[in-house]
Amino acid sequence: MKYNIKKLTTIVDQIVRIWHDHESVRFMIVGVYNALFGLVVFAILHQALHKYLHYLAILPIAHILAVANAFIGHRVWTYRVKGHLLIDFFRFNLSYLGLLALGMLAMPLFVSGMGIHPILASALTLGATTLISFFVHKSISFRRKKTSSR
Repeated sequence: MKYNIKKLTTIVDQIVRIWHDHESVRFMIVGVYNALFGLVVFAILHQALHKYLHYLAILPIAHILAVANAFIGHRVWTYRVKGHLLIDFFRFNLSYLGLLALGMLAMPLFVSGMGIHPILASALTLGATTLISFFVHKSISFRRKKTSSR
């Protein structure tokens, strides 16, 4: 099989350029990873603890682990910010508390109201909260003052 190295190099260059030039693409990729990470953490904790804890008690535990992971991913890869680590971490967590509250409200609707398994209900709430989080983090969590170009 013969490979066209020049064509392959061009494709790789385009992918790298898209990654560097488009914050929304980076957010989507990091967001999908974070959503899957959060879902897996919730699923593992639910399987391990559901005999001892209600799923609404497990959700905040999974949330803490998922948010720490998400903070690193979005800070380093999505928004590429430096400095203000503690302020960013505080705002990021504050932003995610609102998203946790949304999940805590939605989960009983799915589980008790519709009879959906808690792990599937968690996946369904992730879709809505991931979309909302892009705008919340861009405008609150990793916000930077605009600098004058003088």
